Amino acid sequence: MPRLTQVEFNTIRELLGPALANKVKFQAYTQQVQDPQLRQVFETMSAGCDQKAKQLLGFL
Repeated sequence: MPRLTQVEFNTIRELLGPALANKVKFQAYTQQVQDPQLRQVFETMSAGCDQKAKQLLGFL
């Protein structure tokens, strides 16, 4: 695997923080919401953030 430049590493780090924060936020929303359809939306969004975070970590 090619080595990352410092700029690439910093960019991944800057993208990773919000992805993980949003995952936690959407998980909290999922637990608080009563509407099943809205709960499904938040679960999907949380899973998308998790997938993005895993993909970003794969570059490191």
